[in-house]
Amino acid sequence: MSSVNVGEPNGSAIRAILLKVKRANDQTKVLADLQTEYVFSEPCPYRVRRSIKTDFTEHVHYLYLDVAVPLDFSIRLGEIIYDLRSALDQCVFQLALDNTGIEHDQTMFPIYDSPDKFRDNGKRRIEDIGDGPKVFIESLQPYSDRSLPVHNSMLDLNNLSNADKHRVAHLWGFSFGLGETEIATGAEFIPTGFGKILHHGAEICRIIPESPTNEMQVRGSLEATLSIENPTAARRGVSMNLFSVIADVKVIVIALLGALGQQTETIGVEWPVHRSLVSESESSPPSGV
Repeated sequence: MSSVNVGEPNGSAIRAILLKVKRANDQTKVLADLQTEYVFSEPCPYRVRRSIKTDFTEHVHYLYLDVAVPLDFSIRLGEIIYDLRSALDQCVFQLALDNTGIEHDQTMFPIYDSPDKFRDNGKRRIEDIGDGPKVFIESLQPYSDRSLPVHNSMLDLNNLSNADKHRVAHLWGFSFGLGETEIATGAEFIPTGFGKILHHGAEICRIIPESPTNEMQVRGSLEATLSIENPTAARRGVSMNLFSVIADVKVIVIALLGALGQQTETIGVEWPVHRSLVSESESSPPSGV
């Protein structure tokens, strides 16, 4: 592995890693507050509009945004993800520096979803750190047969980071569910847009009434949730999902930095109970995937 410079872990650099995690947490709270303000603003920023076929045999419901979802939400999310991913990578850099006395330029905190990928691509990224953190990092890999909350967090973080960094910003939209709505007796409900992230003009659902009519076939309101595409989020809300990821990353960072100077020791941690990091009031805006 190539290397540059000779040195030892720097106190300011280590404090900066911890500040990255704190900033991610602070910015997630800000994002949650901004989302709450947007969703519950008056007048409501979105509407569900109904279109009826001329023969009254089909009712189609669409999402209509009077106020677009702010792009600032996407930028803030990208910054949060970057800080968390960067904090993990910089921990490995400091561990390699501590273990060898040399600054290595190929270090990284690997996250892979299979043992083969980790063996072929990830192991070399941590080959210059001690056995304690090396074993610990391998135990965090989100292999398909691992299902602890921290494995979900690692998979979420990696997928969100790769998409934001290499492809496109995470654009927020709305996902819909029935909630407490009631469908008219005998009507056929077709959830064409359920399970998707919908944007302005997208179809939410179709209803085929029992007989042709222009009367409303849905009683109550469809449940709308501010969302982004994240298929690995295991049905957790995005804001709460971020708080869970942050809680786990914080534990990992503290454990790895605590291994400096004693990298032969086994690392043991106590994982946080997700949802305990913030109160319900801080994590309650409608957001989910």
